[in-house]
Amino acid sequence: MSSAWRPPPGPFVRSALASRIRARGPWNLMAASLQGCRCCAIVETTRSYPVPEFLNMGVEMTLLLTCITNRFAVQASDRRLTLLDGSIHEEVANKATLFGNSAAFAFTGLARCSHVERTDELLMRCMAQEKPLPALLDTLAKTAASSIRNLQLACRPTERRSARRTSFVGGGFAGMRNPQAQGRLPSSDHLHPYLAVISNAQDLSEEWREEADQNFSVHLKFLPPDSLFMLHAAGQQLTGNERNQLERSIRRILEKTEGPEPIARVLARTIQAVSNRNARVGPNVMCAFAHRSRVFDNSIQLAGGLIPIVTEMQYEAEYFKRAPNGDPARWIYSPASPSAAIHYGPNYANSGIQIKGIRFGPPGADSD
Repeated sequence: MSSAWRPPPGPFVRSALASRIRARGPWNLMAASLQGCRCCAIVETTRSYPVPEFLNMGVEMTLLLTCITNRFAVQASDRRLTLLDGSIHEEVANKATLFGNSAAFAFTGLARCSHVERTDELLMRCMAQEKPLPALLDTLAKTAASSIRNLQLACRPTERRSARRTSFVGGGFAGMRNPQAQGRLPSSDHLHPYLAVISNAQDLSEEWREEADQNFSVHLKFLPPDSLFMLHAAGQQLTGNERNQLERSIRRILEKTEGPEPIARVLARTIQAVSNRNARVGPNVMCAFAHRSRVFDNSIQLAGGLIPIVTEMQYEAEYFKRAPNGDPARWIYSPASPSAAIHYGPNYANSGIQIKGIRFGPPGADSD
């Protein structure tokens, strides 16, 4: 979707598809969804995507970083797609989906799960169903397995099981009415931060198996009460030094600040640093947020971060500043070039609502 471009009154403009769409029903904790909102609004991008004769898009894993804390979850994903031969197919492909106000999900692996559906669209479609969270994740696992299992890939038959390796990773907050059954202590708001991995080749340990399984399995872990954060990397691996440095930075930030923006910045900078040494990882990064304080806000908030439009302020750090007196951002898009004219948002899925193709910028601007 392309938003109309209007000259802003100041040095920043904020990307937003819709500020508030009020829901009518009560909150279902385990579903982490807006019950009672029955409309099915699908906003599509005007870009066209050719379907290849044999699917060979995005087979080599890119990089997806997810950080879970007690106050928020932050997920950063690069947007590059590469072909089986290693050549770059696209630099701004979306991999992220906001799950209502409660979580953020993304994928790494195959960019198409069939000839008619991109993988981010499958993720969005599955997460939009009105089911409790465990059932949603099970549906995602079964749907992905059924779709990807029969793909035709432009590679040797002996390589197809390896090429089909794909993971969906999510992080956010789930409601639990009986947390003691899961070995957890009760919380005042009944919410518990979680990390979910739905994959045919990976689990919570981050190690990739050599070949994809026939089925996808669901792995769910809640943040331990004595842990400051959980960090998960999916796709291309971080070096030991990169991992240690990132964890130290996250710990220092959490001890000094309360907002997610500094965490998003170090995740994005880590991905961009990896892209300098690894051609499978791209420099354009989408950072998606889930705020614990906003989980029970029964409205749809699709406001992105600040975008500096004055040349003198077009620096990477400006993208990660919090908007003064405004709702917290649901995402921050960190482009490879701080002066990029086109900015993007993630998909959105929740309780029958699907929104995709969020694109913001002046008409006629080049998006690649």
